[in-house]
Amino acid sequence: MRITPTVALRGALVQPVFALLVLASVTGCSPQHRLEGVTNQADVEVAQFAKHKQAQMLALSQKRKIPVPPEFATLMEAASRADWMAVSNAYESVRERSGWWAGSKPVDPVIRNELWHPVHEVYWVFLLLREFHPVNLAHYREDLLGQLPSRSVLFAGTDPGRFLGTLFLEAQTNANVTLITQNVLADSTYEEYIRDTQPSVRMPSIDEANAAYRQYIDDVRAGRVRDEDVVVENGRVSVEGVKGIMSIGSQLARWIFEHNNDTHSFFAEESYVLPWMYPNLSPCGVLMRLDKLPLSKPQDDPAKWQRIIQDDFVFWDKISSRFRVRPELWADVYARNTYCKMRCAIAGIYEYRGIVNAAEKAYQQAVALGSANPEAAFRLANLYMRLNRPEQAIHTLRQLEKDFPAGDPRIGLTRDAIKQFESASRTNAPAK
Repeated sequence: MRITPTVALRGALVQPVFALLVLASVTGCSPQHRLEGVTNQADVEVAQFAKHKQAQMLALSQKRKIPVPPEFATLMEAASRADWMAVSNAYESVRERSGWWAGSKPVDPVIRNELWHPVHEVYWVFLLLREFHPVNLAHYREDLLGQLPSRSVLFAGTDPGRFLGTLFLEAQTNANVTLITQNVLADSTYEEYIRDTQPSVRMPSIDEANAAYRQYIDDVRAGRVRDEDVVVENGRVSVEGVKGIMSIGSQLARWIFEHNNDTHSFFAEESYVLPWMYPNLSPCGVLMRLDKLPLSKPQDDPAKWQRIIQDDFVFWDKISSRFRVRPELWADVYARNTYCKMRCAIAGIYEYRGIVNAAEKAYQQAVALGSANPEAAFRLANLYMRLNRPEQAIHTLRQLEKDFPAGDPRIGLTRDAIKQFESASRTNAPAK
């Protein structure tokens, strides 16, 4: 693939609609709770993982002097027997008290503390092992971790990356890789959990973490950032929306990177875009390498970027072919959407660098993998609009609309976006 020279791109035109379509998802897909076809191997893996996490939970309980809630003990015991129904019931009995889900009740400190995180991980590992076809799961394990050297830090951004990545790493006692999810770094209980379980990585102190929180609040109050989900009640300020949580988490992720990159290699997968990373990112399999120093620009070192692009597309062409040659693997929509999300992230690197043909082709690969994934289609459509190619942008969204099942609320949102594109196209059309 030849590198297209850097071009001037227009600003994103329908970002608000795109955000609604993603629906604050960090996975690019939603679990379908598919319980059929569960393998004995998956049960063995989750049982071993649960026993390890149960021991970890008890150690945290003793260290932090936090009593283990009966619901946590029940869930861990059920998982160690690979009893999915009991695990699910135990999780449902506490999830609304955790503050973790939309519509949650007020946070219950008995539930939401350092002990919550190993419990939460066990539940999601149990769920996700039932989403992947066993062959896709084996490929995903190798794709996710196979290129990580010792003393690496992986900023996980998706649910499979975080939870299955944790499962895979804890099964490899010599992996020496630290996994941190960027999505909940703003949660002080998660920070404490990482401090206790990942001692090889330096974490910000409580005061340093609070400084990131105060900086965001100051930015909102000064009008530098607009965030309607910052709530002031009885003099107490709280950040409740995704935008604020991810902004604070982004600052903390940057702190971890800057204070550990002399001793660790860093890699990332994307949940929401973290702009500070882009100058240092390059494709690395399904992940993105986060280099210590910014990479040279494509126009300054075209040979280097040509090699990066060539290696990247060879890798992703193999993944696309792997799905297409085996119908049973292609039928695994969850796995395809997981890879779609990761391909979108890498396409974003090319778009940031102005390597337009590589960005377009990578987005097209993402759309082909996750045919009903709104993020992939909208990022490709936005690229077309910024390149003043509205017909292709509108066509991309119309194809997306067809892929949604009847009655899906995202159909209406997609149609609204198409109208915005059509209006923008007419506004920007050259005068005759």
